[in-house]
Amino acid sequence: MFDTEEFIRLIKSQSGKGLFNQYSGRCELHDGEEAPLIRENNLREYLNAVKSCDSIIIGEAPGYIGCRRTGIPFTDNSHLSVVSTTYGLDKLNTATKSGKDKENSALYMWREMSRLDNPPFVWNLIPLHPYKDSQMTNRTPVKRDFENTSEVILYLLKHGNFTKLYSIGRIAEKYLAKMGYSSTYIRHPSHGGSVIFKNQIREYFK
Repeated sequence: MFDTEEFIRLIKSQSGKGLFNQYSGRCELHDGEEAPLIRENNLREYLNAVKSCDSIIIGEAPGYIGCRRTGIPFTDNSHLSVVSTTYGLDKLNTATKSGKDKENSALYMWREMSRLDNPPFVWNLIPLHPYKDSQMTNRTPVKRDFENTSEVILYLLKHGNFTKLYSIGRIAEKYLAKMGYSSTYIRHPSHGGSVIFKNQIREYFK
């Protein structure tokens, strides 16, 4: 059975080279004093709302404008209220005091999720933010990132009640297959994929 608090403790314990843990770490550039706790509480509200979903969409990893700042996958500050409305959550709070607030992936994701009567669980294969030399960058996840954090996605897939599994991007699809999970591929909405993404979501979640 999925246990929200156990899952959060597991995520907070994760680390790795070139990975920022947004639930236990504080960004000196843009975070407020209580940022990690705020993101943890945002995540708790979200998990308690979606843990009974039978469908899950799994992306690659948090971005520096999105989940790194808010604690919610595929979510920037400008879409926190949309996520709250979509899942009927209590207010989700802003953890940052400066920096960019708008991410294209969040825009495309929540434009479609907010249309659904039964929106799925949205998550990432890698729960931490992969960055390059500067933390305000995004890096494509590599094998090392997956190996450092794999117990998180394994816990979720083992204890969740998912009958339908979707992957956003080929990296998520590939690593899920390596774990023995077959997923339906969905085009990532960034880099010109937004129309295909929209059409696939509307086809699969009628």
